[in-house]
Amino acid sequence: MVSIIISGMAGVGKSTVAEIIAKKLNIEMKIGGDVLKDYAAKLGYKGTDRNDFWDTEEGKSFLKLREHDLSFDKKVDEFLMESINKKVMIVTSWSLPWLVGNIHVKVWLKADQQTRAKRISKRDKIPFEKALEVVKERDKENFFHYKRLYGIELDKDYNVFNLVIDTELMSPEVISEIIIMYYKAYKSGLEKTHEEHS
Repeated sequence: MVSIIISGMAGVGKSTVAEIIAKKLNIEMKIGGDVLKDYAAKLGYKGTDRNDFWDTEEGKSFLKLREHDLSFDKKVDEFLMESINKKVMIVTSWSLPWLVGNIHVKVWLKADQQTRAKRISKRDKIPFEKALEVVKERDKENFFHYKRLYGIELDKDYNVFNLVIDTELMSPEVISEIIIMYYKAYKSGLEKTHEEHS
């Protein structure tokens, strides 16, 4: 079973692209951030249904707790790994591409901080300057968090990815088409290789 895993820094459009692909391929979608929000909700944190939850006081409070208890991230990653082992799906995750085998299609979406801030500003209806502060803060926190958690260097180490896509000048629809085209070709190649060896 070959699933698609999409990674990228905050505000790059992982969830938007994943949603389009899930609909076009008629496969299930799991958003890593939503799974983490579920854990926050179980602990009594409010507002986890909001897009900007991580930028609220409640969200920041949970992230501070998460910094001291790495088991939250590990539980999310274990859940996602189990999910893609059971069925074909599309998943967004910060760390999963480094944790699973090469059978899955792994995609890194790129965009600079200004572009991502514009997207967050539009999505969360906040001023651009505020969104840029959020992006810079989250980039710094996420880089150190995943370096400490798994030794991963986000937005520096692309070795595990099948595709690295610059999203600056492309719409989510175009990006999703590129990923789907690659995914279908990749699956076809795997099937042919399997047939040749059986």
